[in-house]
Parts: sequence; structure tokens; C-alpha cells
Amino acid sequence: MFVTVTFAKVFHSQEVLDILKNIPDMTWTPAIPNEFDVVLQSNNNRATQDSPSRTANKVRYVGPTPAEFSWLHSESTCMTVKNQVACGSSWAFSAVGSLSDNLCINGNKQKVEYSEQFQISCDTANNGCNAESNYMEKSMWFLNKLGVPTEQCVSYKSGSNSLRGKCPFQCDDGTKLALVKSKSYENVCLGEESIMNALKFGTLQASVTVYTDLAFYKSGIYQHKYGKVEGHQFLVIVGYGSEDGVNYWIVRNSWGTSWGENGYLRILRGQNECGIEQECYLQKV
Repeated sequence: MFVTVTFAKVFHSQEVLDILKNIPDMTWTPAIPNEFDVVLQSNNNRATQDSPSRTANKVRYVGPTPAEFSWLHSESTCMTVKNQVACGSSWAFSAVGSLSDNLCINGNKQKVEYSEQFQISCDTANNGCNAESNYMEKSMWFLNKLGVPTEQCVSYKSGSNSLRGKCPFQCDDGTKLALVKSKSYENVCLGEESIMNALKFGTLQASVTVYTDLAFYKSGIYQHKYGKVEGHQFLVIVGYGSEDGVNYWIVRNSWGTSWGENGYLRILRGQNECGIEQECYLQKV
């Protein structure tokens, strides 16, 4: 079961920072960020939680891939870092964010922001800011069957009050809702090669188990080194690369631009670090 916990500056102690700075052979740089106040999903018993009915096609993508690739570089105007703030809504930010990316990448290259708030308020299969029974596939199903309006239509409100809010039947200004859907979605986490090839078609929704040290991530290629499980975070894989012989995924978070590498994380690739390669979805648009 997923429950919600606050993951804020209380976790940032000089003691932990000193421990991280003294770990040998670190591939990433730890620091205490200037601003950090978010909520994430905590999964204290992931192995025994009930699984939803699985409907997504599992598709293995194969073929040659370049040594490095990133939508952050090739379609930078399509990439946007947001901040979920005081709401455990990373599941919605990763799902809606990936849909927004792929509509931009595969459309007219003009970025349109879509509404995380609408999914938080209307997706009854998930539990808003509390996310007690969240699964990525449920959020994919919602965006495929119902869809979302633009952020201009329904703006983000839960970040300031941690409330789910009522599902709106019209835009904030009283105009009619216009919903955009994905055409389909696929579970493409069937090995490193499959994920790399799937990225040719757009960004992917994924997730990681969050340990204490992730809150201290500043730059470099993250590998879990210290601390206990603090929760679970849903993310967007946007690319991959290598540095000094270490392979990594490029991942967008929803903790704002002051965290990590301007809101992004590079995490070890090919070893399912923190569960990053366990389950991920490509939304076709």
C-alpha cells in the first residue's frame, strides 16, 4: 500500500551530508539544496501489495541505438520541469508530463502544458495527493480512455493545500473542457535495449524507490549509497548516455529546478538502480 509522507528539509542534515561526502568512489555529488519541500509516495510493502488487472501490452523494442540520446537536447522546448510541492502527486506529473512531451515531440513542436490537477481530481483509481493505491498503469489507462485538458484550462492547486479537490466539469474560467487522450500505451521495460529503443518515440513514465540519499543529489550519476527507504517517486525518462565508462539514464523529476541538475537526475543504467528499469510506459499520441 502507498501512503504519503513529507520529504522536506528535515531529512537534510549536515551529518548525513558528511557521511556521503566521505564515501569512496562516488559517481555523484551530494549537497543540501536551497529549496526543498515536496511530498512523495511511500511504499513500505511493495512486494505484497495487490496488483491491478494488467491490460498494457508488453512490447520489447529492439535495434541499434546511438551511444547517447536525449530529448532534453534534441527537443529542449518540449521539456518542462515542474514542482509538485506539498502533494504526493508525482504519479500525475510523470503521466501527464510524458503525454505533454510526446504530443510536442510528435506534433508541431509547440509545447502545450496539460493539467496534472485534472488527473489528481478526477482519476478515481488513484487517490489524489495520498496515492494510497497508485499504479502507473492506472494513470496510463485514465489518459488513454478519458484524457486531460490543458493546464490553462484547469490549473494546479493541490500543491499549496495537499487536497485532491473536486473533479471539474468545466475550465477554471467557466468555459467547456476539451480533453486530449493518448492513442495507446505500452509497457516497454523489457531490458535496457528495449528502453533505449522506445525512447526514439518519446519520453517514458517510470518510477524509483527513494532512499534518504536521493534528497541530497546535486549532480553526477546517482547510485544509492546511504540511508533507508523514504518512499517512492514517479519520474520521466528522457534519454541516456555515458560518462567515464558509467552508463546512465536522464530522468526528469517534479521537485522543481533547484533540485539536482536543473530538476533532472542522471541515474545508473543497466542495473535496475532503485527499480528504474522495473516498469515504464510509452504513450503513443
